[in-house]
Amino acid sequence: MLDAIAEAGPGLKAPTQKYIYDAGLDEEYDELKGWVNSFKNVWKERGCTIMCDGWIGTTRKSMIKFLVYYCEGTIFLKSVDASNNIKNVDYLFRLMDDAVEEVGEENVVQVVTDNEASYKAVGYFFNPRIQYKDNVHNDGEVMRGTMTIITRLARTMNERLDAMAEVERYRMKLGTYGGYDMRCAAQRLTPGYLHAWVFA
Repeated sequence: MLDAIAEAGPGLKAPTQKYIYDAGLDEEYDELKGWVNSFKNVWKERGCTIMCDGWIGTTRKSMIKFLVYYCEGTIFLKSVDASNNIKNVDYLFRLMDDAVEEVGEENVVQVVTDNEASYKAVGYFFNPRIQYKDNVHNDGEVMRGTMTIITRLARTMNERLDAMAEVERYRMKLGTYGGYDMRCAAQRLTPGYLHAWVFA
């Protein structure tokens, strides 16, 4: 690059900031999008896997990244800033569904998500079909996993304390969680619908 600049001579004008952020960035984006689209024929022929993973960066932003894995390698698809959203089943499903639509539903063989034990524990704990049985038992590992996720997702101490108090009300079936209607609904409705009904 320096050789090219030297070859152009002292009259060479550097691109403006506006060019770099407007035209230059758009051109790069279009070129990269075209490059990624060139792989879609391979995805149609052999299929692909969508992988997603979430993390919280040093800025405390909650990010979810989506990758496409196929026989020739892995490509970054997109990332989503999920900091201002509740990461419930419906929200995560919507994000995954968007990624599948972007790649093409007919091309996706499987979807791989974060398999952390804490998420499994939380899924177990908040499953109404389990919690509303008469002989429910939440061992220490389930409760530790639940608290780990609350600590990770809550931004402030007050949010953590509120979430922990809500978990305790849920566990003890107090208030909204203790009524006859809720117990019956837990046995008949799907977990996604029940979650939306209780936490709306």
